[in-house]
Order: sequence, then C-alpha cells, then structure tokens
Amino acid sequence: MQTVVWKALTSVVAFSAAWLAREAATAVWTRLSDTDGPVNPADRSISWTDAMGWAALAGISAGLARVVGRRSAATAWEGITGDTPPGLKAA
Repeated sequence: MQTVVWKALTSVVAFSAAWLAREAATAVWTRLSDTDGPVNPADRSISWTDAMGWAALAGISAGLARVVGRRSAATAWEGITGDTPPGLKAA
C-alpha cells in the first residue's frame, strides 16, 4: 500500500514541478528578453539563439524543479510516516 501512495505522491509532485518549471522559465525569459518564451522552439521563425537559450533555460528549470520536488516529497513522507520512502535508500 505504501508503494502505491508513494507513487501517487511523486506523480502529483512531478506534475507540479513540471508546471512550476515552465512558469519559472517563462518568467525568467520574459524578464531577460521582454518577450514570452518560444511556444515551439522548433518553429523555423524562432532564431537558433532563442531556441537554444530557451532549451537551456527550460532544461535547467526542469532539473531544479525535479530535485526540489522529489526531495520535498521525501522529506514530507519521512515526516509523516517516520520511514524512508519506498525504493529510496537512507543515506
């Protein structure tokens, strides 16, 4: 049962992290370039510089959000249950 609950929790966290990463990347992009982030960086009307910059920014945002989300979920799980989440080894 704990494994199912842990998977559900990490799914919610992953969805939230992806949304947050997109929002953060868009906010940073807008602040730096005074334009919205490219909707589709593969669109040929988007410059290579913008496409590569957006890819780097989105990748960094997604990676950071994933780490923060997973660590937060694990911390919450341990605080509630007193145990390490299923599938994670205690350090």
